[in-house]
Amino acid sequence: STVARFLNEQGPGIHHIGFRVRDLDLARSRYEERRQRVLGDTVRPVTRGTSSVFLQVTPETRGTLIELVGPTATAEH
Repeated sequence: STVARFLNEQGPGIHHIGFRVRDLDLARSRYEERRQRVLGDTVRPVTRGTSSVFLQVTPETRGTLIELVGPTATAEH
């Protein structure tokens, strides 16, 4: 599985931490402006009207993926 491969490469510990954001597209673009690599080309629908993107693992995250979760564009007001 994806998680098993990740743990084999990164070792034991937390796989990912999710942060809720109000505007996923804005948050994604801000990370890209800071040269933080966003994994995947598009925002992925998750559940209950939300979508997410993952940020690449960096030394600062100590092997933990960061997930940004926000409302799906069609689920907004």
